[in-house]
Amino acid sequence: MSSRKATVIDLYLDSNVFLFAALDTGKTGNDAKVLLKKVSDGSVKAAISPLVLDEVMWGVQKIMGREYSNRYVAGIVSTPFTWLDIAFSCVETARSYYKQGLNPRDAFHAAVMTDYGINVIVSEDAHFDKIKDLKRISIKEAFKGI
Repeated sequence: MSSRKATVIDLYLDSNVFLFAALDTGKTGNDAKVLLKKVSDGSVKAAISPLVLDEVMWGVQKIMGREYSNRYVAGIVSTPFTWLDIAFSCVETARSYYKQGLNPRDAFHAAVMTDYGINVIVSEDAHFDKIKDLKRISIKEAFKGI
């Protein structure tokens, strides 16, 4: 697999960052909103892939409905994220991560990150901790670091 290095990026954001920001009224949701605002104002460089949008659209739609989900995703699309393409070259890496215990979607998130040379993911999903080449930080940890 060839590595497609991205420009300098601090973090890859898992879909649950956006789901907490959209749906959680507690501290984690608040921290997620602040993190996303920092991406929006350019003080944090973050990457996502279309996989994130798929998960966010579905998760928000289930709770808030299709119209709200569409508006929320429009806001994400207008935010200055670095967008990472999903290439076929990710398949073998994703299969490797799948064998290590990640579910299929998360294995592809990790593979896309690996393909671009990004090793830090902001996620509340501790199963990313199974992958030794990745460092998972929680939303709270990311919030404290900005």
